[in-house]
Amino acid sequence: MQQCLLELDADVSKYTQDLANEDIHEILLALGYQQVNLWGGSWGTRSALLYANQFPQQVRTAILDGNAPLENKVPLYGNADAERALQILFEDCEYDIDCQNSFTGLEQDFDEVLDAFGEAGYQVTHNDATSGKPLTVNMTRTKFVNAIRSILYSPQISRLIPIIIEQAQESDFRTLFAVLDAMQSDVSVADGAQLSVLCAEDFTRISNAEISRESNRGFVGDAFLNVFQSGCSVWPAAPLPEIYSQDLSSQVPTLILSGAIDPVTPERWGEAMAELMSNSVHLIAPNTGHNVSPFGCAPELMEQFVNEASVTNIDGSCLDELIRPSFFLDLNGPTPVPATEIDTGVR
Repeated sequence: MQQCLLELDADVSKYTQDLANEDIHEILLALGYQQVNLWGGSWGTRSALLYANQFPQQVRTAILDGNAPLENKVPLYGNADAERALQILFEDCEYDIDCQNSFTGLEQDFDEVLDAFGEAGYQVTHNDATSGKPLTVNMTRTKFVNAIRSILYSPQISRLIPIIIEQAQESDFRTLFAVLDAMQSDVSVADGAQLSVLCAEDFTRISNAEISRESNRGFVGDAFLNVFQSGCSVWPAAPLPEIYSQDLSSQVPTLILSGAIDPVTPERWGEAMAELMSNSVHLIAPNTGHNVSPFGCAPELMEQFVNEASVTNIDGSCLDELIRPSFFLDLNGPTPVPATEIDTGVR
């Protein structure tokens, strides 16, 4: 991290969300947009919330998917939310007769895998997904739990977790590495920009007592919080932006979306966001994870909302038709679910 800072020719304390929003505003005005319809996903919901308060006259509607209101001080509650998502997965496996028969005692097996790492972890070799050459890494408990947490973002990919746990009992991480390689090629995060924003706007609002408390919650332990604690200890942070001390309530028509099995922004954060947005409707998709927008009828609901600029006629019941994915019992693919056995409700 220190080397990264030395190589940057920029004042990284200037990359806060409120300043970024001012840049966005100038660009929109230069392009001739007098009003805009905002869509924000994950941290983008915080960006949209701040923008709607910084420039309320410019915002026609807002769609907030996977919410990060001010109360969700990232990354403080990541442990509790990830633990909740993993417990739902374990319960789903117990409910699914094929998964139950194939992976008996899955939660206990997971705990045993974590215990087996010890302090130092151990060396494992796998073939690099890009080069195909053998690659040796030190697999530790921290790396493993952060990987599981990341995989929980996707309900589809998370259905491989029973296999990953089963293989890990034999010190076999081939499927885990393959999944992580695939996910890394699909998603990219600018670490420096992330630290500039989070260290100034959220981590500065987190007390040592809160870190101690949340580090003892769930399977992640201190692994996730330590990433930001160590990063923010060296990354220059701006003072907390003044907007964070203001009333951030808004009357902008707002469609709020949450996935019930989201491991980072579940519906409780959507509910908190709805309290700020007085002219809003909060829709919960029972069988989706982080970000609902691409799935099922969500695109049609968003189109209707933007066209009408009103939440009055929005009926989200069609989101209940989304099916919770089947588990992988082996690497040949997920188990087909007969149409007569499809369960679209929350368990």
